[in-house]
Amino acid sequence: MKISDLLDVIEDDTVPIQEKNIIASERIMEVTMAKIHMDEANNGSARKKLGKGTIALLIAAAVLALSVTAYASGLFSRLVNWQGQTLEAETEPMATMPPNAEMIRDEARDAVINSILEQRADRELIIVRHDGSASSTERTAPLTSIEELSELLTKESSTLTIPINVPEDYTLVMGRVCFESAQGYGYTLISKETREDGLVVEHYSAPVDGDFISGYTLEWENAAGQRISLQAVMMNDAGDTGFGVWGESKVVDLSAAGMDDALAIEGEQSSTVWLRQVLDPPVFCESAFAVMDDTAIDADENPFSTFTDVIYKIYAQEKTVDEIQAMLVS
Repeated sequence: MKISDLLDVIEDDTVPIQEKNIIASERIMEVTMAKIHMDEANNGSARKKLGKGTIALLIAAAVLALSVTAYASGLFSRLVNWQGQTLEAETEPMATMPPNAEMIRDEARDAVINSILEQRADRELIIVRHDGSASSTERTAPLTSIEELSELLTKESSTLTIPINVPEDYTLVMGRVCFESAQGYGYTLISKETREDGLVVEHYSAPVDGDFISGYTLEWENAAGQRISLQAVMMNDAGDTGFGVWGESKVVDLSAAGMDDALAIEGEQSSTVWLRQVLDPPVFCESAFAVMDDTAIDADENPFSTFTDVIYKIYAQEKTVDEIQAMLVS
């Protein structure tokens, strides 16, 4: 796999970077790489899609770590903060990888892991352990409409919002909600299998009463095939987040109703708006990452046991920042 191909999977002109060391980048890389299935037949395409089973657990965290590598490799022109100001990257020295650098991985093993994870039932947590690492997917359930999402958020009295109104000529083509388990509920191992190929497959359940929506993804498409996507994800300490900027993309400092921070990046063929909503009080959960990591640090120090922010990402092909801003709920 080429690192440039990996960045294509992100399907965006901007990728966030968070300087706080959430978790070892090598670990995140493994978690992510084990679930990204590249379609070699489409190797020349500008974008590559992710299937249901290829969404990494806490993919936002993985993207943060990968972005540091991408910046160090010269794939970003600069980093900016929430105010659009250029940052000096404080990353550890690393060897610069050329854009065509091959990344070592076991593609056959990855395909098997993907197949196992694709069998996950809604809300189920599956962990596949291999070679001292672990792979998983988010616990999700499908959405059929934005109205369904609105009803779920209202029923839960969620702090999450839906910050945009999408034009009527766009049709929803994909939707899902992501769940975490509230503090005091957690995960119960219901089966564990050691396969002949050495993979250890664990199935976990979580009480539905303890589930809460920690994020969602919606994607729309118009008759011309142009996409608009909206992603919300709860995170910890996102105020120091930085954003990698491609080439000469334009950076715009925005303000948005109900949001504590807003930033937009406009490229030649797409634009992205990032919004930050501070959670007051913070939201606490049982860490799925702690279940994945047998050597996890104490839950009080685990950044995934506390959510202090919600990050919203609005991505639109063939749209300017002004056009996305016109969609924002006032």
